Amino acid sequence: MNMELKKQLTVLELGDLVSVIENQEKNVSLVDLNYNDRLEYLLAELITERQNRLIARLTKNAELKYPNAS
Repeated sequence: MNMELKKQLTVLELGDLVSVIENQEKNVSLVDLNYNDRLEYLLAELITERQNRLIARLTKNAELKYPNAS
């Protein structure tokens, strides 16, 4: 991914999309996917990343007595 594209995504507040794309560029199994499948995979990863951050933030802000309990 080139720097100009990274800057544009950051301006659009899509910095987490940059990290997802960079991770996918390292995965050679995604090279054979068509555009729609690749986009679907990309968006699924982005949604998962955002949900994980939300859960982590909510857990931290909850100030649980035993935050690591299951």
